[in-house]
Amino acid sequence: MTDHRSDILVLADGKPGHVSQIKGLIDAIVSLNAALACNVQWLDVRELSWREKYTGRLPKERQKPRIIIAAGHSTHVPALAYRARHGGHLIVIMKPSLPLSWFDSVIMPQHDLRSAPKDNVFCTVGAMNSVGFLPRSDTNSGLILLGGESKYYHWNQASLLEQIDTVLQANGHLNWTITNSRRSPASLESELLKHFDGRAEIKPVEQCPPGWLTQELVRSKTVWITPDSVSMVYESLSSGAQCGLFYLKAKQRDRITEGMSDLSSSGQIDYLAEDGSIRTSSTPINRLNEAHRAAVWLSPRILRPLTE
Repeated sequence: MTDHRSDILVLADGKPGHVSQIKGLIDAIVSLNAALACNVQWLDVRELSWREKYTGRLPKERQKPRIIIAAGHSTHVPALAYRARHGGHLIVIMKPSLPLSWFDSVIMPQHDLRSAPKDNVFCTVGAMNSVGFLPRSDTNSGLILLGGESKYYHWNQASLLEQIDTVLQANGHLNWTITNSRRSPASLESELLKHFDGRAEIKPVEQCPPGWLTQELVRSKTVWITPDSVSMVYESLSSGAQCGLFYLKAKQRDRITEGMSDLSSSGQIDYLAEDGSIRTSSTPINRLNEAHRAAVWLSPRILRPLTE
């Protein structure tokens, strides 16, 4: 009997960082086998009814999946329900709050691992994304990515303005663009215009169209990022640009702040020290493509059955 099940069912929670990781993994899976015609179906768990979410009933006109990919804590129980009802290989991205053994494959950042990885666990350097697949088109440009208030770092806007000035002075030959994030304080945009208008293009996040940041990353020679923007740090490292970290004081030592500290202390990335001086990387990290590495690991687990 012919199997009419679709290839991939995605359960997402709408968060951009989670969606970016899912897209990166799917791009990598397809790139490893160009002949594989993946029919990808996306479900936003926020839009599912109670019955669809907890009994595994697919919405009308949805086909049964061979692979289920879930990212975000709110997707885990629905993903387990869908697998129980329809079968399929369940992949969860990022460390789940539920036991790892409940999932067929788990892809999670190394900094979330607290013990030796199980056979069904693959660890990545930071979060996956699709930036590593894009060709570079180097231009004489630099990019500054600013975050905002977070539970990991103290936001010191006055210090950051001084650090940005230091970076611009040290790289005056580049055409700079500065953008903020939705977490940035309301006063940041006006302060950037006050201090750097004419020296850099100020691009508020509200004016950035979809895909703008990704394209800027792969065309920039240098990218500087605040360490609170963890996903942006790893997307920048996946772009192949020379990367640097601004200094923000950590609120406490935890997996996030230690991960950022390790990047700078190990010499893998440029950084601004607490005294305001620029420290250049001694052993720059190679361009990341963690989605590809994860897909290579997944290949014998899921791709071979799909082509049979």
